[in-house]
Amino acid sequence: MKFCSRHSKISAWNAFCWKKGHMMNQSNEMAGSKGMLLNLVWESCMEYHELSAEDKNRLIEEFSELREAKAIGVHVTTKSKINDITHMLKVVENEVCPFPPLLSLLFIAIFSAP
Repeated sequence: MKFCSRHSKISAWNAFCWKKGHMMNQSNEMAGSKGMLLNLVWESCMEYHELSAEDKNRLIEEFSELREAKAIGVHVTTKSKINDITHMLKVVENEVCPFPPLLSLLFIAIFSAP
């Protein structure tokens, strides 16, 4: 039985699109206009085909480094840091006191009864 797996090879086109999107976000061009996506792809297609194999490989390497950095799970936003700390504190609390206080009282009442 063969299961479908996620393709992990990065294509040059995907790396190129990521780079264009990253540059546009930094320059704040067309912020929020999703309707221009087809025009952007059409215009960028010519630029992509003009790239040399070396440039495409460089884009793939840059994108793969970003992908690896995202896989590590470094959280930079305040909300994600708070979520990490909250989760960690809950794990520590469960290690120290595996039963909630009310449940502990229930066990004491049951097992101490004659």
